[in-house]
Amino acid sequence: MLGASRQKFLDDAERSGAPVAVVDVPLLFETGGEKRVDAVVVVTTTPELQHQRILARDNHDQRKARCHPRAATARRRKTRRADFVVDTSDGLDPVRLRIRDILNEAVKMPRRRS
Repeated sequence: MLGASRQKFLDDAERSGAPVAVVDVPLLFETGGEKRVDAVVVVTTTPELQHQRILARDNHDQRKARCHPRAATARRRKTRRADFVVDTSDGLDPVRLRIRDILNEAVKMPRRRS
């Protein structure tokens, strides 16, 4: 379920007439949250780059970071279920363009929240 603060954010956005509201929900599919949003965007990258980012971000050692390849299967499942996929492997400029395109498409999508 979406947290109370996220739900308030979405309610406020809808009341204000915002054409799109974006929330970051890392465990969206695992919690059934995809039923409470109109579109799902999954962000992905190559396994090698993900490994490098994990090491840099979380101060993980090599041994702990090696456990993350199991996430590759979950990542593939999530990308198949997503409405949109953003690949961050090539830096921010392509990501910005992709996000712009997604936002333009998302405002035209029918509402499907339950």
